[in-house]
Amino acid sequence: MEELKDEALAVGMLVERLQISQPTVSKHLKVLREASLVSMTAQGQRRIYALDLAAIETLGQWCADFLPEPQPAEEPAA
Repeated sequence: MEELKDEALAVGMLVERLQISQPTVSKHLKVLREASLVSMTAQGQRRIYALDLAAIETLGQWCADFLPEPQPAEEPAA
């Protein structure tokens, strides 16, 4: 996901940047796609992946529900 935050990338470019095998990259992308966190478009033989920013925003809001409410700052003693 870190590699996709600034631009959509083909699987081959992800393999090159991450220096891991194509099958491993594809497995990770499949999980992210099934979770609707990335989208894929086909350009001939190439598969281009991009982050689904709306889904990530929804995930962030959901995760925020697990964080404690911020406490107001205490007034300094006089």
